[in-house]
Amino acid sequence: VPKKRRVLFVDGEMPAADMQKRVRDLCGDHVPELLELLSSEFFYASEQRPLTLNDLMHQQRLRLLLANLAEQGRAPEVIIFDNLSSMSYGVDENSNSEQDAVLAFLRELRHLGYTVILVHHSGKGGDQRGASRHEDFLDLSIKLAAPEENFDPSEGARFVLTFTKT
Repeated sequence: VPKKRRVLFVDGEMPAADMQKRVRDLCGDHVPELLELLSSEFFYASEQRPLTLNDLMHQQRLRLLLANLAEQGRAPEVIIFDNLSSMSYGVDENSNSEQDAVLAFLRELRHLGYTVILVHHSGKGGDQRGASRHEDFLDLSIKLAAPEENFDPSEGARFVLTFTKT
C-alpha cells in the first residue's frame, strides 16, 4: 500500500463496545485516525433490526452516511463489510438470484470509487459459503485457512493464504 487510506469498517455482528475494545487491544493508544467504525447497532437503534445490505432503505442510509463523511472531509477510500452472512438477512445465501440486490449495491460502491472489501465465512468444506455468484464481481478473492501441520496457537496468528480468484 503506497500510502495510508481512510477506512470505514462496517461490522454486522459485534456490539459497538466490543468493536472498540478489539481496536484498542490491537492498536493500544495509537488508534489510526483514518479508521472509522460503524456497528450494526447504529441501524438497529432506529429500525429495530440489524444492518441489511440487501435492504434498499439501508443502502440509502449508507449512501447518506458516505455523503456526510465526505462533507466532513472524512470520506473513506476503503469500505470493509464484516461479514456478508450477517448483513444479508432474509436472503437465501444459496440462491444466485437472491444475491442481486447486495451485489448491485457493492458494484455501485466500486463504481463510485470505493475499494470494497467483503468478509465472508467459509462453509463446511472450507470454500466460500452459499451461492457461487458471490465471487462473480470480485477482482480478488483470498481464502484464509489454519495451517495443517505443526501449528501451536501460542505462536500467535498464522494462516495459509490462497488466492482463489485474481
